[in-house]
Amino acid sequence: MKNIFILFLLLFIMSCNNNENYKKISNIAEASWICYSEKNDTFFVVNDEWNIYKLNKEWTILKKKFIWNYDLESIICLDNELLVIDEKTWNILKIDLENFNILEKYKIFWYNLEKKWIEWFIKISDNKYIISTQSEKKENLLFLEFSDEKFKVTKKIKLKYKDLSWLSYNSWFLYILSDKNDIILKYDLEKKEIIQKIKLKKWAWEWITFDEKWNIFLTDDDWKIVKI
Repeated sequence: MKNIFILFLLLFIMSCNNNENYKKISNIAEASWICYSEKNDTFFVVNDEWNIYKLNKEWTILKKKFIWNYDLESIICLDNELLVIDEKTWNILKIDLENFNILEKYKIFWYNLEKKWIEWFIKISDNKYIISTQSEKKENLLFLEFSDEKFKVTKKIKLKYKDLSWLSYNSWFLYILSDKNDIILKYDLEKKEIIQKIKLKKWAWEWITFDEKWNIFLTDDDWKIVKI
């Protein structure tokens, strides 16, 4: 249920919808994404206005820091650091959880920087990560490995589906949501192929998550929440 909790928190933070069914719990403009730190029992948010926020479960902003000249996009919570992608340069920033100082700045090697926008950044093992993009012509699923203090692209996959707006990982299966094609893909990392597709109604799909019973929860840019 933790994933559902995080999803709803994100919706509340980002929503500018005046629908009375939504309760505004924190005012963070243009929030890009959020992660939950089990170690600190807190949430961390980045936004397009170059800020990082730390929030508690009462939705109080505990800390905010302006990170100059970085278009902060996807964020991953590690034990003692945050990993954040700068969408403008595709640098991955390692940021201290406590003081928000930038500890390291990593370039992504072996990838043409004439790219489409990053959509998602997930960790699938100790040193392996996956990035999805909005690209329609080039590889839109990138597999990264962190070794020797570098992020290296180890594999590129071109799916025919556009705007891969969400990724989720569980037990060798990668779940991919395509906003433009209105479809959920189940990708087998061992077989290296799509093994299942769930066609959706035509909406502006953005996020997807699952509960412990494998119900599917989706949201879109018009702030619908749908359960399948």
